Amino acid sequence: MILALCFSLHLTNAVSFLYSIQNLELLQEYGSTVWKGSNEILVRLLNTAQEQLQDIRKKIQDINWQRKNEQIEAGTKLKTLEDR
Repeated sequence: MILALCFSLHLTNAVSFLYSIQNLELLQEYGSTVWKGSNEILVRLLNTAQEQLQDIRKKIQDINWQRKNEQIEAGTKLKTLEDR
């Protein structure tokens, strides 16, 4: 899960860099209208990546919460068994 998060962030950075270069090329070749359209696409990509990041963080938090609860339950069971 964490590996997927890291990969996703690196991929997002790489895509952002490539789009930055493409933005400059579009601005020079076609003018501001195409450049603005390209920026709108970038904003949508950024929003999608941020939503995915939030989803992954929530999944990690849920997993950690589940693990904690399982460990507490196991500790309680061990304590009960030790007291017998």
